[in-house]
Amino acid sequence: MNTVYERFCLTAQRRGEADFLHVEHVTAASYGIEAGTLSWASAAAQVQELHQAYLAAGYGHGHRVGLLMENRPAFLLHWMALNGLGVSVVPINVEMRAAELEYLIEHSEIALAVVLPSRVDAMRAAVAATGASTRVVEMGAGSFAPPACAAPLARYDFWVVLE
Repeated sequence: MNTVYERFCLTAQRRGEADFLHVEHVTAASYGIEAGTLSWASAAAQVQELHQAYLAAGYGHGHRVGLLMENRPAFLLHWMALNGLGVSVVPINVEMRAAELEYLIEHSEIALAVVLPSRVDAMRAAVAATGASTRVVEMGAGSFAPPACAAPLARYDFWVVLE
């Protein structure tokens, strides 16, 4: 096992219809989502669908994707799918103001921001203000905009040789 994604997939195969995640009614009402339990099999199917959509769009090792989704189950599913592609996830706080979003965009080098519908305009405005090539899509989109450029080379990669 090399990634959290690989461990998740293996566990999902073994656990099948067992409970993976439960959303309480209070939480569901707060986020405007459905209450209930998500099985390992259902979560794995959703993660695979997201994984394929990100892959088809061209995301992979070295890219960074910002997720502005609050603490919703979708955040975990997107994170898992991106982890399987070697993509770094940049969590984005829903409370960030314009200047904070601009700072985050400039310094995180995110290629894509997947954002709550209520924050899409603010994110697009922040991207425009920075001149970045960051793509912005609404959470729940079935496909993702391709990255504007290839993944940057990792600046902090190094090798340790043990003899």
